[in-house]
Amino acid sequence: MAKGLDDLRRAYGNIGYVNFTAVPETRFDDAKGLISLVVNLDTGKQFRVGRITIFGMETPAAADLLETSGIKPGKIFNTNLWSSLLVLESRRPQCNCPDQERVHFDDYSGIANVTLDFRPCSAN
Repeated sequence: MAKGLDDLRRAYGNIGYVNFTAVPETRFDDAKGLISLVVNLDTGKQFRVGRITIFGMETPAAADLLETSGIKPGKIFNTNLWSSLLVLESRRPQCNCPDQERVHFDDYSGIANVTLDFRPCSAN
């Protein structure tokens, strides 16, 4: 059950529904000896990529990174593509800065503005 709900969350996130929630509800009918599972789905708003800001990387390398990732302004925000972009640790300085990557989701406009910061970390 948990894997199915997680798969649903992942699938909806890949088509821009980053606030998707699935709430399972179990119903018992003792008279008939039945158990029903009802899953209430709330997709929320679908998000598209807005502004992409990259710090600390030369323009050609940044363009190559974005081309490889598939993340482009105007496209539907895809949580799987975003996650795969963050796996590219070799291009990012090793540190524990909390703001090296951020996505700001504007619930009103449905826009996801992306920031990646490859500058050396000063928090170490």
